[in-house]
Amino acid sequence: MDTLTAHQGLEALALATGGVSVMNTNNFKEGLDRILARSSYYMLAYTPTESFDSKFHRIEVKVTRPGARVYARQGYVATADTPARATETREAAIVRAAMSPLAKREVDLAARLQFRFLPDPRAQIDINLLVNANQLTFKPGANNTYEADFDVVGFILNNLGKTQGGFSQTIHTALSEKDYQRALTTGISYTAHAELPAGTYQLRAVVRDGTSGKIGSVSQFVEVTDLAKKRLTDAPDMPTFAERGYEFYWEQMRGVVGPAGMSPEAVKWWVDTLKKVADTKKWQDGYIKRNFLTPVQWTGDEATRYLDSLNGKYEKALGDLGAIKK
Repeated sequence: MDTLTAHQGLEALALATGGVSVMNTNNFKEGLDRILARSSYYMLAYTPTESFDSKFHRIEVKVTRPGARVYARQGYVATADTPARATETREAAIVRAAMSPLAKREVDLAARLQFRFLPDPRAQIDINLLVNANQLTFKPGANNTYEADFDVVGFILNNLGKTQGGFSQTIHTALSEKDYQRALTTGISYTAHAELPAGTYQLRAVVRDGTSGKIGSVSQFVEVTDLAKKRLTDAPDMPTFAERGYEFYWEQMRGVVGPAGMSPEAVKWWVDTLKKVADTKKWQDGYIKRNFLTPVQWTGDEATRYLDSLNGKYEKALGDLGAIKK
């Protein structure tokens, strides 16, 4: 009877909070698959009209898409948040914002991730943040510049809620009139890097204006998939190469290739010119960062060696797939 009551209590708790209960089975894989199948979700927030009366208020979420099933908590207790202490330190304010389930919007912050999957399996991740410069405090600086200070902090949490990595930096920026006007239009970008093994994670990033103390935060689900063996969450019906019997890892690059027979002088001119272009601030900020690309430069013999190293790999893979005839 006690066991039955405990099971019913766990089922009721999972149902009330929008979770899932897995009981009466030793098949842990089945239970984990049920949980992972719901790892993509929407987080909705609203401001209730009721006063904070410390009473339970029921919530009902409806969707218009046919066949969709909603998993959501059944309600909440209307208790007011404890106001932040006036003496709260900068570090405490940042951590509180990072760990809050709701995003702070005093400073708009967006995040985009770019993955480079490694065969071991791990992934190198570029974490590209974009800060709304209009919500930072700029002051006149020396030499007709506009200066601002802000903190950028990020936490990467694994599926157990433990910190797997992160970044922290205080930025001092001094912009010319032209760069300042561009920042007000396009924002200020910041890139951090992480390397993670296969698994599921959550990125929580925070920006804090150094003068006003205003905070912006963003959270994002991160999945590092073993591409050789595991199907993508967003494409569960797409088989992997390993399932088809091919051990293969695909790489992609962007580049400029000239025709055969180019003179050494022409090759040198293109190599030097492309290097000059790639080193400009316009290329770095207006192309690489804006499009969230990896800033790697290969030219001349170095690029040739890299491409030659891929020929046999691609030829074998495409031949095994039947895309080309041997």
